[in-house]
Amino acid sequence: MKNPAEYTSIDVAMDVIQHVETGRYLVLEKGLEYQEKRERYNPEKGGIPWEIPGGKIELKTEEYTDKEIKKEAWRELDEETSLSVDRQDFVEEALKEDSYSIRQESVDITFYPVFYEFGGDPEAVEISPEEHEAYEWITEEEFLERMTGNEIEALKRFM
Repeated sequence: MKNPAEYTSIDVAMDVIQHVETGRYLVLEKGLEYQEKRERYNPEKGGIPWEIPGGKIELKTEEYTDKEIKKEAWRELDEETSLSVDRQDFVEEALKEDSYSIRQESVDITFYPVFYEFGGDPEAVEISPEEHEAYEWITEEEFLERMTGNEIEALKRFM
């Protein structure tokens, strides 16, 4: 787990995954180590342990193409859930034009959300135990009630 103080700014690819048959969204629960070390994930300190798949874009460039953003989102999705995005079950709908920025923990963060409709088996998710404890497929209403402002903003870009 990297310390946010190591960065002044980061770019993050986010995966908004909606299951085609149920209309539910995939969310992941951060592991206990993350919850204990980072207040924003610790429910005992007012944090929210749930997030959507995603992570730091690892490309060494100032500006990304839509294809590069999608590849980074795919990489993160594969690392965190083992869902294969090269299958026909996924349909990408929007990319770079939906980015947004915030300042969090003294770091400037730009989020690049990518939306996918997943038509495969919802039980095919295999979470990365180093980072997550559990996963759920939740309704839009539950998403809007339980998730952080960052994830809600990503979802709103596709509603």
